[in-house]
Parts: sequence; structure tokens; C-alpha cells
Amino acid sequence: MGQSAAFVGYFATPSKLFINQWTALHELILRDRPTSEQRGNDPEIIDDEALINTFNGPLSGFFRASMTQYRQISQQYFASHIANDEGLHGIEDLNKQLKLTDNDVKNISSAKLDKHQRALNTLIKEQYHAWEDFMHQAHDTVITALKNNTIPIADNEITEMHVKDNRAELSSRLTDLKLENFSSDTVLNISDYLRYKAIIAINNAFYRNQQPDEIAQIKQHMKRLKNTFSQLTSDEQQLLDQQKEAYAQLRDDNT
Repeated sequence: MGQSAAFVGYFATPSKLFINQWTALHELILRDRPTSEQRGNDPEIIDDEALINTFNGPLSGFFRASMTQYRQISQQYFASHIANDEGLHGIEDLNKQLKLTDNDVKNISSAKLDKHQRALNTLIKEQYHAWEDFMHQAHDTVITALKNNTIPIADNEITEMHVKDNRAELSSRLTDLKLENFSSDTVLNISDYLRYKAIIAINNAFYRNQQPDEIAQIKQHMKRLKNTFSQLTSDEQQLLDQQKEAYAQLRDDNT
């Protein structure tokens, strides 16, 4: 069900500092928090649980791709620092690890990297808006599919579909309702996330209407929605490919 990317269950201290120090990403992670956490002051440091939910949740494709781009810039900053510090010239393997030639390192300048980072900050905000729009459209697509399959979804259940849950909250709700759940190391994509939200909505609709054998009926309805979720998976991959192309163009423009 989940994305092919490996589940990330641990963030070392350097990685957490790295994420929290990138202001643009930090702000978007806070913005992506579930509805239940959108209260009070924003934390200065994003904790492990929040990072695990973010980098394995429905927008994990966006956050992982963005993180990769920023890491490359930071590595180049470090390579440039080493190249210009007489006391650090003994560290020769770094450039090989970064796939940088000696000429690449010589051409790195702080001004150029600063410009690249500013452009990346602007781009990831634009990309995040695109992912938010896609998520909203995906919600509408699933709700329309539910209605077209004559599932008696009430207004409060439609509202609940739009409530933003993180993967931990979603898993807990599925467990409480004794419904099909995903494994603890699943990386959800948007299609997966909305599939489980739909299962909860159908279950609640059938429970409200006191219809018997709701589990069997849920399975039947989900079979009818298979093409809907397959198309969402394909559309999400297309969006991710477009994001990666935009990052590649940004790199070319700043080299």
C-alpha cells in the first residue's frame, strides 16, 4: 500500500538540528501538523514523533525531496569551507562522497550558495501549495466517489474526511474501530491516507444507519473505489516527478 521509500523511524541529533535550523522547512512542517496540534505557540524544536509522522506521512514525498535538495546545498557549504581552510585540507574523501570535482569546489562561493538557498526556499513554498491543492482535490475526488457508489455519507462524515490527522492518529482510530490498519513501518502516500479515511467514513455511516455486517459491505465498497485510489497514486507520482524536475532546473540555474 505505502510508498516504495523506506520508513524512517529514527532521527539522529545532527539530522534533527539540520531540519530545525532550516527555517523554511521548519515552518512548513509546523503548517503540516494535524488539526489537533494547530493550537498554541509553535515549538522551536520539532520533536522525534512529529518528524516521524511528517517524513512517513501523506506528504512525505514532498518533504523528502525538499530535504534532499537542502542537504546538497549544506554539503557544498561544508566542502567550500574545507577547501578554504588550510587546517582542514587533510579531509580528502568528502568531495568524492559529494561527487564534487576539485574544479567544482573551487567554483563554489558562499554568495552563489546563498542565492541557491533563497531560490530553494521560495520554490519549496510554491511546491507545498501545489501539494496542499492536490490533497484538497484528492479529498473531493474520494468524497464524490463515495457518493457515486450510493454510500450514505452524512455532512459530519464529510467534514471528518477533511480533518487532518497524522499517521499515528489515523492508526489509533483504525485500531479503536477494529478496522483494517497499516503496519507500524508503512510510509503512507496520499492515496493510502485517504483510503483509510474512507474506510472510517464508510464504517461510521453504516454504524449510524445500523446496517448489519458492515465489514463485508466496507470491503465491497472499497473494491468499487479501487480505480479511484489507483488514479490518485498515479497523479501523486506525477506531481512528485514535476517537483523533482523543478529542483533539477533550479540546480542547473545555480551552477
